[in-house]
Amino acid sequence: MIKKAETSKKVQFTDAIYHYETIISKKISENHIINKSFVREVKIFYLGKKEKNQLFRLLTLKFKFSDEDNSDVIFLKKLSYLWDDIEVMVNSENVIINIENLLKLRLRWLKTSNSLSLSHTGNAVEKYFVKISNLLENSDKVCEFLNSYKMFGLLFNGQYGGYDDYNIKKRMFSEQNIALTESLKIIKKEHKRELKTEILEKNLTEIENYNGIFFYENDHLIEAFVDYKMKDKQIKYSLLWIG
Repeated sequence: MIKKAETSKKVQFTDAIYHYETIISKKISENHIINKSFVREVKIFYLGKKEKNQLFRLLTLKFKFSDEDNSDVIFLKKLSYLWDDIEVMVNSENVIINIENLLKLRLRWLKTSNSLSLSHTGNAVEKYFVKISNLLENSDKVCEFLNSYKMFGLLFNGQYGGYDDYNIKKRMFSEQNIALTESLKIIKKEHKRELKTEILEKNLTEIENYNGIFFYENDHLIEAFVDYKMKDKQIKYSLLWIG
C-alpha cells in the first residue's frame, strides 16, 4: 500500500489488495471457548495529495463471517457494508485524520437503517442504530474508529516519522475502548525490515499480553500481526498483501 524510505522525506505510493482477518476467542467456561472470525479483502487506491496529506479510497471487495447462518451475524454483515467504500485523508505519520466522503456515509446510513428497521427490531437493534448514528455525527470519532486495528489500523498504523536515534517511537491510540500507549521499534535487515510493537504501562489496562509485528520489504507493507489477550478473551488481527 504505502511505501516510505526511513531516510527520505519523499513518500511513494501504490495501489494494493490486502487480506484482513480478525479472530476473537472468548472463554465461556474453563473448558469452553468460542471462536469467531471476520475476513475482508480490501483494495487500497491512492487518490493523490491534498496539501501536506494523502488521499486514499478503501474498497472492501469481500466480506466473510464465521457462522454466517446465525441471524445476529447476518445483521452485523449488513451493517458492515456501510464501511465498504470509504475515502480518507492520511497524514505524514500514516494516520487517518479525515473522512472525505462522510456526508455520503451519513446519507447511506439513513437509507440502510430505514431499510433494516423494517426487518430487525428490539432493544439491541435500536442500540446499534443509535450508536452508529452518533458515531457518524462526530468526524473525530469516525477517524478513531477507522484507525482501530479491527478496522484499518494495521494499514494506517501511525508508523511513519518521529523515531529517535534508536529507531524507537511512542504513540497514543485506542483499542476496544481502551486508551493505550504503544512503543514502536524498527529492526532493519538490508532491504527488509520489521517493526515490533508493545504496550507501555500494561498494568493499567485489562490487557494481560500484547504482541505486534509488521513486516516490510523494500518499504512495502507485506504482512502484519497484532495479538492481545484479556482475562476471558483473546483477539488476533492479521494482514497479508495479496496483490
